This record gives sequence, structure tokens and C-alpha cells, in this order.
Amino acid sequence: MKVKAILATVALICFCACSNDIFPKFVADESIHLEVDGELQLRYDETYCQLGFSRDRRQFRMCTDSMSDYFAVRMDRIPVSEGDMLNADLTWTTSRDVMTRKNIALEVVKTEGDKFWLWNEQGRIALVIRILD
Repeated sequence: MKVKAILATVALICFCACSNDIFPKFVADESIHLEVDGELQLRYDETYCQLGFSRDRRQFRMCTDSMSDYFAVRMDRIPVSEGDMLNADLTWTTSRDVMTRKNIALEVVKTEGDKFWLWNEQGRIALVIRILD
């Protein structure tokens, strides 16, 4: 019984260490962007990207000018402060496909003005959005 408890504890520690390896880099990154499993999917560049926000739909969008690459997150509520938990649907493009994750739990882990750092531990999804008025 003790061996099982020790193995379970070691497995949990390893899982937590592996799942949080992108977290410090994500929180330190000031740019609006989306990462999935530690891989950058899209980063905002004002020379060829656009941002959009709908308060009524509770949706943030970022896309390239050609609209070939984008990510959009539709939230059940607009985040306000660190520690807020919300559910959202997320859609983004990759080099080969359009990906969607439905009803993911996001935690607001950092705020700075109108920018919010959102994190999903289970899917290792990290995104920085702006609430535009």
C-alpha cells in the first residue's frame, strides 16, 4: 500500500512539473498570442494583424490581415481580475487545419491594464487577450 502511495505521489509530481514548464515563459510574455502545449500558434504583430472584441458576444479575435491565420475565444463571461475562472470555446488555425476546443476552463493568471493572461492546465493552453472598448 505504501509503495502505491509513493508511486502515485511521484507520478503527480512529474505530471505537475511537466505540465507547468511553459507557464513561467507564458506569464513573462507581454505579447498577445496563443500557445498550445508549449507551441506558439499565433503572435500579434501590428504590421500584419488585427484585433477584435465583441462585448455582447464575449469574444476576442486576432487574425492576420489576409485572415488565413487566426484565433478566437468566446467566453461565458468577460474576465475582470486575477483568479477569475471562466469557460470558453477556442478556435485557431494551424499550418494544416482549423482546431477547436469546446468548453475549456480558463483561469486568469495575470492582468495588466486591458490585457489578460488565460491558462488551461489540462490542455496546456495559454493565451493573452485584450478587452477592447
